[in-house]
Amino acid sequence: MKRIILIIAGFVILGIVFLCGNMFGTFRGVRIHAMEEFKMSYFNLTLNATNLNPQTKEYLKERLYWNAVVYLKSNECPESTFDFGPVDESVLRHVTGIKDCSTSSEVYESAMKKHGQKGKHPTSF
Repeated sequence: MKRIILIIAGFVILGIVFLCGNMFGTFRGVRIHAMEEFKMSYFNLTLNATNLNPQTKEYLKERLYWNAVVYLKSNECPESTFDFGPVDESVLRHVTGIKDCSTSSEVYESAMKKHGQKGKHPTSF
């Protein structure tokens, strides 16, 4: 009887360890993806700004601010300045880069507040 309880306890402990590791790995993967998308948006806005059409620029700005607000901690932003100005929703029309009911202006303000970016425009944009 004692042996069965030890075996069951071992399986329970292994299950908990496996579950915690799986959750940690999944969350870490999401954050790494968000960081890479942030970098991609930032570099496209700074290095390829003249080659992008206006709708693409606004979409990239919206994705950049969304990732900065939702996934990145205030000390994790890979770029020191990423304030490209508010998103012009009239240019985006029906395209959206936000996954909830927030407006582009709310996301922009939240990103600037969270990361202390207000008024720090990148020099190459």
